[in-house]
Amino acid sequence: MPPPRYHELMRLYSDYNQKYDISENPKTRTSSTILDRKQSRKIYESYIRDIVRTYLAFNPDLTDAQREYIGITVRKKTRTSIDVPDTYPVLAVKQVDPGRLLVQFRKQELGNINESKRRNIPYGYVGAVIKYGAFDVPATDHSELGLSVTSTRTKKIISFTTADRKKTASFSIAWKNEKGQTGPWSPVVSENIP
Repeated sequence: MPPPRYHELMRLYSDYNQKYDISENPKTRTSSTILDRKQSRKIYESYIRDIVRTYLAFNPDLTDAQREYIGITVRKKTRTSIDVPDTYPVLAVKQVDPGRLLVQFRKQELGNINESKRRNIPYGYVGAVIKYGAFDVPATDHSELGLSVTSTRTKKIISFTTADRKKTASFSIAWKNEKGQTGPWSPVVSENIP
C-alpha cells in the first residue's frame, strides 16, 4: 500500500476512535456526538473496503492461499452445478373465475412442510413444472395427468374450457433446475373447476 493511503487510513482510524470515545462518555454523549461517530464509521469502513478491493482481493500478486490466510473470501473459478431437485414444492389450488384456477406453490421448509411461510423458488431452479388435467373422477397419481406447463413464478392461472366446467382438475408439481431436470412429483391436489 502506498504511504499516502496508509497515512489516510491511520487518520480515519484515529478520527473514529476519538469520536467513539466522546460518544460513549456519559459526560460528552449527545445526539450530535453519536451522529458524528456514525458518520466517521461509515467513512472509515468505506475506506477499508476500498483498500481491501484494491490491494488484497483483486491484487494479482497475491495467491488464493494468501487471501484465505488473511480471511478474504476467495471467489470460485468454476460455477457450482445444481443437482437434480430432491424435494417437491408445496402446492395449493384455488378457484378464481369461471373456468380458471389459481395454482400457487412454495418451497418446503425443513421439518414441517404444512407450515411453510416462504414462497420463493430455491437457488438454481428456474421454476416448477405443473402437470394437470380435468376429470370426472379426480386423478390419484401424477402419471394420469396429460397436460403440463412450466412456471417461473410461484403463481400460475390455469384456464379450462367450458366443457371442463363442473369437472375436477387435478394437479401435481415438481421443481425444474437450470439443466431442465425435474425432481420428485408432489402428491396430487384436486379442485372443482368453477
